[in-house]
Amino acid sequence: FLRYQYTLPAKSRTLFLMARGEYVADQIVNSIWLAGAQHPYPAAMKIPGGAQLVVPVNLDGAWNLRLFGSYGVPARILRSNLNLDLGYTFQNNPGLVNGQRSEALNHVVAGGITLSSNISSLVDFTVSARPSWNVVRNSLQPETDESFFNQSSSLRCHWQIMAGIVLRTDISHQYYGGLSEGFNQHYFLWNLAIGKKLFRNERGEIAVAVNDLLNQNRSIGRTVMETWIEDSRTNALTRFAMVSFTYNLRHFGKGIPEEDQSDMPGWRR
Repeated sequence: FLRYQYTLPAKSRTLFLMARGEYVADQIVNSIWLAGAQHPYPAAMKIPGGAQLVVPVNLDGAWNLRLFGSYGVPARILRSNLNLDLGYTFQNNPGLVNGQRSEALNHVVAGGITLSSNISSLVDFTVSARPSWNVVRNSLQPETDESFFNQSSSLRCHWQIMAGIVLRTDISHQYYGGLSEGFNQHYFLWNLAIGKKLFRNERGEIAVAVNDLLNQNRSIGRTVMETWIEDSRTNALTRFAMVSFTYNLRHFGKGIPEEDQSDMPGWRR
């Protein structure tokens, strides 16, 4: 693991670079025997057509690599901060299919751009976009090679409209491309809340919020294995309303006086 960070306070610029690598020896992987394979295992098990036998085995050669970098700089537009990032992830997942070594190579390239405001204590917003491209290659079964694209965009805003009245909203858009028929789709997720500050010190707040205002929330995923690819859609919590009350204590105890710290274990002046 390597990490480098550089900050230029005078110009409010930051640079962050990171590299991470991992190698696993004797990783537990799947040894898959398909029906009809010429081997004692499937013959003894009498595997019917369309079925497969999965046996856990130890195999070397599993490793992954991740590279990531980000750069932040002030933006004069609306007194905001601009952040750019780019990352690359590679995974090598070995396995056995009918006694032959199979390696699933997964490449992911993802980037992002984020504009966050610093206008005043009354208005705060963040706009971001994050595209990612995923490419899967199989050394033994090229027919399982796949590539797909995902784009995530969002807008978050916090606005104190008037004394004690706060509006919060966030809108996100998800797009999927390159998946199976029926899974290449896009949708919006919009959450909206309005609250009223309470008490003289505004430590309390009562709010009414609506989650998934457009009732479009979905959960889509892809799983790539040694011999198959699965696109899935799972149930997700859709539109609902909620009333909440929040109170911030904001009370911190005094630190232990230095003359009393000498009685604590490990204390040293």
